[in-house]
Amino acid sequence: MPITFLIDEDVPESVAEFFRERGHIVYHVRDLCLGGSPDPIIAAAGERLEAVVVTWNHRDFKKIVARVPPKGQATLRKLGRITFRCDEAKGRRRAETVIDVIEDEHRRAQQRGDKRLMLQVTTTTVSLII
Repeated sequence: MPITFLIDEDVPESVAEFFRERGHIVYHVRDLCLGGSPDPIIAAAGERLEAVVVTWNHRDFKKIVARVPPKGQATLRKLGRITFRCDEAKGRRRAETVIDVIEDEHRRAQQRGDKRLMLQVTTTTVSLII
């Protein structure tokens, strides 16, 4: 099952290309005329697409796309996120290394009530956000 990804501006193009090569649906914020838009606008677009936003902007998207947001009930119930916390130059290599985890966790998420995929990818780990 292909995953719909929304690629944030800070993500290397090589990461988007890799996801396309794997057969996934890939939108880039610039393709949607959202370049330079605030993160909540990008998140709202991702929600409409039922996408997984891919970003290096951990700090902001952690607050916007949370399993249980700090102020109560989630308003973005169809938007997942993958936040990378490694050098951008290593992004594609990390994506290649963890793609099986991403695809497996997405498949599992589709069987849960909360279908959002939420992962954090670092230089040495990949963590599921539950």
